[in-house]
Amino acid sequence: MCVFKTDYRMMRCERRIKSKLQQFQKNSPTKTDICEMANSYKPCLYNHLQSSCGNRITREAFTGLFDAMTSPCKTVQDNGFERNDINEVELLE
Repeated sequence: MCVFKTDYRMMRCERRIKSKLQQFQKNSPTKTDICEMANSYKPCLYNHLQSSCGNRITREAFTGLFDAMTSPCKTVQDNGFERNDINEVELLE
């Protein structure tokens, strides 16, 4: 079972996602934009699963589901797109 735990990292991830979604409301996102957002969220998901899911099988299932949903982004990555890390500098507008 996974439980929701809020910590500094998770709040930071939530702010980044909300900020990106607000940008998408103003301008329709491209496939590259969506893949960039998904790839930058991946470390957030992994950190959350590590801290809140005690069952390894559950963690692997969620990870596999995320990887399956983002598999179309592999072609974007193969074309020179590099994924953003969670340690990237956060810009506040």
